[in-house]
Amino acid sequence: MIILLLVAALIYFVNGMVSDAIFMVSAIVVISLISLYQDSRSRNALEKLKYFTQPNCKVIRDGEIVEINSEELVVGDNLIIEEGTLVVADGTIVHSNDFSVNESILTGESFAVFKDKSKEDNFVYKGTTVESGLAIGLGNQLFYFS
Repeated sequence: MIILLLVAALIYFVNGMVSDAIFMVSAIVVISLISLYQDSRSRNALEKLKYFTQPNCKVIRDGEIVEINSEELVVGDNLIIEEGTLVVADGTIVHSNDFSVNESILTGESFAVFKDKSKEDNFVYKGTTVESGLAIGLGNQLFYFS
């Protein structure tokens, strides 16, 4: 659209209507500046929204329970997964207490799956939600970060 308007301004220049051409070019510049300003504001707002919606998680680091941003999760952290939370990374269960996970996002099954370290399927997967209980997931090579 801007190119079309610039061509129209060029036609005004060629036809000798210099004042109309200058007005059109100045209007194009003003509108372009406003658009760039609005675009930068929108990008800043999206970055802030991304920061505020980033899920937090509890991990055990150096023997202490610490709540961190899920982007700061590293291999070796022991992830504490509690009832009602979203699992923020894949991991292996090393301890659990009446722990069940809704894996419908992965399997389509609407029922919760009970997980335990002694079962064959002792993994938790990113994006699933905890229905009940508590578990500690071992941060090993199975973690995938977003």
